[in-house]
Amino acid sequence: MQKGISVFHPETGEDLGKSKKCAYDAVINTAISRIFLNVTIFLPPIALVCIEKAHMMPKNWYLKTLLEAILISSELYLAVPVGIAMFP
Repeated sequence: MQKGISVFHPETGEDLGKSKKCAYDAVINTAISRIFLNVTIFLPPIALVCIEKAHMMPKNWYLKTLLEAILISSELYLAVPVGIAMFP
């Protein structure tokens, strides 16, 4: 960040110089996107804890495993892409 990051013209690709502000923005956006990605990864475990505290967890081992599989699948198909897409 001290030296800056190269800035290019979007149409010609010509190097316009270095910018410390762009380097700062890039680091901040990367940090925020990683925070959101981690938050979405922790949603299924938090949901399981809430279900257990509400005494709604199925007693049957198969139903409990199915519920856990559904929450993990929903994380992979929904939460992770949302966390990654927040900052393209």
